[in-house]
Amino acid sequence: MTPQQSMDEAVEPSSAAELRTPHVLTLVAILPQLILLGAALLDDQASWTAPAAAFAYAAAICSFLGGYWWGVALATRPQERAVFVIAVVPALLCVALFLPWIWGWSWPGP
Repeated sequence: MTPQQSMDEAVEPSSAAELRTPHVLTLVAILPQLILLGAALLDDQASWTAPAAAFAYAAAICSFLGGYWWGVALATRPQERAVFVIAVVPALLCVALFLPWIWGWSWPGP
């Protein structure tokens, strides 16, 4: 069986119970951002570290999504190089935007 055949034969969830786990995990994945937002707004000492931690978490999510795109492209369109370039852009962009915190530049301050 080729990867394309296995993707074409994807199984649809047959009940609401099968969708419960992905929905719960999605809601749980939002919690760190909400907690860090609350910390940034309510705790003066966290006004610098909470946004940096929230950005690091978002960067990890972007890297995960880029990996997902890479996997889908590899399974469905391995001859199209542009898809692979696009798949790494979110992670590279996040690293570039994280440089001010890494090197202590003045932007973006609290």
